[in-house]
Amino acid sequence: MIFLKYLLLLGGAGMITAAIALLSHDLFLLARHKQREAAGTAPIAEAPEVRWRAPLALALLAWGPILLALTLIAVRNRVKR
Repeated sequence: MIFLKYLLLLGGAGMITAAIALLSHDLFLLARHKQREAAGTAPIAEAPEVRWRAPLALALLAWGPILLALTLIAVRNRVKR
């Protein structure tokens, strides 16, 4: 039971980390494009699009396993008493 709890917590934290990584990668590409545009060194292509839906969905879905893991702790403690 404790293994399942930590597995769910780790999965939820991993999903939040993946959402942060996706969003920060897109923001990095956008910042690099703006720097190159300001410097005028490279031919200007179309600005990269920041994808918000996938990181938001991952972050919201990550709360499911985290809350499930926290309820497993509560149920386990209640049964012991």
